[in-house]
This record gives sequence, structure tokens and C-alpha cells, in this order.
Amino acid sequence: MKTTGITRRIDELGRIVIPKELRKNMHIKTGELLEIFLSDTETISLRKHITIDKK
Repeated sequence: MKTTGITRRIDELGRIVIPKELRKNMHIKTGELLEIFLSDTETISLRKHITIDKK
């Protein structure tokens, strides 16, 4: 896993802000879905959600 050196505080509602630079580099747009994974008791990972259109 790559370290960025970026830290963010959790607000009163339990939210964090993903910095604009990271969203831009990952091509994450407003309203897109992210999947949340727990790797162990100390690691939370986010991944862009990919939907498969069945036609």
C-alpha cells in the first residue's frame, strides 16, 4: 500500500474528506460509489465500485 502523508480528522457525524488531489488521481467523481473493506482491526480500504451492466 502506498503512503500519502495526508491525514484527515473524522467529523462529529463520522465523516472524512477524501482530498481533491486523491479524487482527481483516482478519477473519482461526485456521486460515485465506493466500496469499504476491513482488512484487519486497524485497516479500512476504499475501492471504486464497479457495476456490470447486464443487457
